[in-house]
Amino acid sequence: MSFVFFGRGGLLSSIVLSELCRQGYAPKLVIIEEKKETNYPNLLTRVCADNGLELVKTDNPNSTAIENILEITRPDFCVVAGFATILKSNILRVCKFYNIHPGLLPKYRGADPIFWAVRNNEDVFGVTCHEMTEQIDVGNHMLSRETDLTQAIDSCQLFSSVYRSCGNVAVELVKSYRLGTKLVNLENKKIIENHYYPKPKIEDFQINPKWDVNFMYKFSNRVQMRGKPWFGLSTGKIYVSRANILYCPHLGKRTDNYEIKKVSDSSYIIENDTGVIELVG
Repeated sequence: MSFVFFGRGGLLSSIVLSELCRQGYAPKLVIIEEKKETNYPNLLTRVCADNGLELVKTDNPNSTAIENILEITRPDFCVVAGFATILKSNILRVCKFYNIHPGLLPKYRGADPIFWAVRNNEDVFGVTCHEMTEQIDVGNHMLSRETDLTQAIDSCQLFSSVYRSCGNVAVELVKSYRLGTKLVNLENKKIIENHYYPKPKIEDFQINPKWDVNFMYKFSNRVQMRGKPWFGLSTGKIYVSRANILYCPHLGKRTDNYEIKKVSDSSYIIENDTGVIELVG
């Protein structure tokens, strides 16, 4: 049994590949989609170096060159995690491709399911392994796992926890192939909402002062790894690096009344009917 791993080099793909290697399921080859110029290090190259894995870098994963490499390598299947490009039929025809999606499908289709789960005030976060097609996140669901992360407020803690769940799901997938265990198609087992969410825009990061302060607190802290949340004043946007609840006597109460006060060059207080929160720039 052999497989090829596809990733882009960010935190998700590196955590998934690291977990596969840690549990003794190293891929035969790693194909890395090179990013545009960035100062962010490619973490997959570090994982490959640390585990003695063969790797190929490409700026076009749908190229004939990658197709030929797969034909020569002849993997039983491919595992994809944290990949940006939609793979085309010339690549997908070689063998089965499985995407490790850091969101519950089909409820959270799209490129940034963790952000949208946070934006929708979720505390339970899902991971789905599905067969890949040329359509985005619509292939058969093979594995699905959910984790209660109510206590995860720090952005790095939240994202890393979901990514570790992705690694565990990838291990389950590869282990099933090694043991010859047939995975059950989950497609008809759970009927839930089907939404495609686009890449978040700057307006999606806007904080509404009318929100319940508990949600304001979670949203402001949890999305930091995706971008800076902000709220608007007459002078422009105020970007937020962290939030602290100062007073919260009411849970889940909707409010139309609020007041924003500047208390320092980098700190603002929002007070509404649900409580008092400090937003720090």
